[in-house]
Amino acid sequence: MNAKHFVSNDAVKSTLCKKTDLREFTIAVIARLSCEKGIDIAIRSMVNIVSIFPYTKMLIVGNGKQEEQLKTLAVDMGLSGNIEFTGFVENVDRYIEACNVFLLPSRSEGFGFVLLEAMKHKKACIAFEDTAAREIIDHMGTGILLPRNENPEAAISSAVRMLIEKPELSKALGIKGYEKLCRRFTVSKSTDKLERVFKPEQQLKLPNLHIFMYHYVKRAPKSNDNKKIIKGLYVKPEHFSYQMHILEKYKINVMNTNELGNKEMKSPNVMITFDDGCSSIYEYAYPFLKKHNFSAIVFPIVELINKKEVYPGGTNQAKTNMLTESEIKEMHSNSIEIGSHMMNHVHLDSVNPENLNFEMKASKIILEKMTGSKVNLICYPFGSYNSFVLEKAESLGYKYGFTTKSEPNTLVKPLELRRVPVKGQSNRDMYKFLYMVNSKILRRNPISSCINSVIELFNFIFSNS
Repeated sequence: MNAKHFVSNDAVKSTLCKKTDLREFTIAVIARLSCEKGIDIAIRSMVNIVSIFPYTKMLIVGNGKQEEQLKTLAVDMGLSGNIEFTGFVENVDRYIEACNVFLLPSRSEGFGFVLLEAMKHKKACIAFEDTAAREIIDHMGTGILLPRNENPEAAISSAVRMLIEKPELSKALGIKGYEKLCRRFTVSKSTDKLERVFKPEQQLKLPNLHIFMYHYVKRAPKSNDNKKIIKGLYVKPEHFSYQMHILEKYKINVMNTNELGNKEMKSPNVMITFDDGCSSIYEYAYPFLKKHNFSAIVFPIVELINKKEVYPGGTNQAKTNMLTESEIKEMHSNSIEIGSHMMNHVHLDSVNPENLNFEMKASKIILEKMTGSKVNLICYPFGSYNSFVLEKAESLGYKYGFTTKSEPNTLVKPLELRRVPVKGQSNRDMYKFLYMVNSKILRRNPISSCINSVIELFNFIFSNS
């Protein structure tokens, strides 16, 4: 798509205005005149529109097997003075340029290149959300996406009437649509995406790597305001201490992301990660990490740095103090990597493109300024992400991404590393951790794993009695 600015041809527009009476408000529909294109829906929607705005016009550009049937429908509904059928047109640009709003009423649509044509002319676009138009239009951001309910005609008329009454909104949607066209659908952008499709994606073979996921290193509090606390997010300090002891005892390599480039990772390896950035990481976990000379990764929520008594991930977590800037700097200077957990703890797969860019970019910039080092690690809040999030992460320079998926890292994409959630509130939790270390990391057989886990569990109980 060539996204250059188009200059209006005043002479052409004046001619069209005289021909179709575009003095008030014109809706353009450009499509093949067949059932799946939903032209009949567009025609019926005009009844409610012209009842309030009688000078509204609809240009239907195109031909097809339903042409006569649709013309008859327009006459039967008393809309012959408001709807014009142009027939097949070689160059549709002049019709799009002359209209106020572009409508794609399709019942089904492959991609909708005609929407890009309309966006090229900075026209507000309306389409249904159950078609491929949702890949192009951001609802109330770059256009309007309508629900496919029992009365699609009413949905269209309501949207059109809103844009007639709010011309500033119509103009803003057109401008935003054009900006998105330039940003995502130009020839160069499309070529880059095609190259990524046909270019084999980089994948890492990390069968011997297990990434531990921690949140809080503290005792789980009691229920908060009658809401159940997710105790699985909490690991008691004594549990964490013994877990680190086990890793050192069995000579398990605790690595950082710089070692991921090493293709020959034969020995057992683990990574230690902390989400959210609560103060207990510095207070309880950091001393044990220093004691064993272990590295780790901390993913703070940037907006919560220095905050006290806040809910980092929702009210199913208790209020807690968060890491301070000085604590983050100190840990970073002692082998602790810092990654982004966004500005706010949000579902990245459901925020609009502008907010997504803000969450991912601003957090990266602030953490880089804070630590004086490049931040290329990202952890997706709630484990929620999609292909667009991954594309954005790559474009912003993130190298490794951490998910909440717990499958093995046998063959994994760099931005979708999987992690094992670690619990530590009971002896049962400790046994599960010990058995995982023996069976999954040290690869002992089930009987040996069970026996060694029981022995280590008794050692842990006696050491803390």
